[in-house]
Amino acid sequence: MITGSLNTDTLRRTLADMPEGTWELVTHPGYHDADLDSVRTRLKASRDIERQALQAIGDFPKIELIDFAGLASQETSTATQP
Repeated sequence: MITGSLNTDTLRRTLADMPEGTWELVTHPGYHDADLDSVRTRLKASRDIERQALQAIGDFPKIELIDFAGLASQETSTATQP
């Protein structure tokens, strides 16, 4: 777990070490707004750093970003392939 310490270097190392397969990367909101201001958390200061780090995903062409609907269609196409 890298909560509160996700930066570009940490994310790059994590993605580089990830074995093949389907993985879920859970992140916090990528912006600091009034809703976040109303919550008491030590993680407010890291939001901009985390948001910038997520841009590094583009440096890994084998990683495909999908949502849950895309995951379901991906599982269906894999199940129907010989």
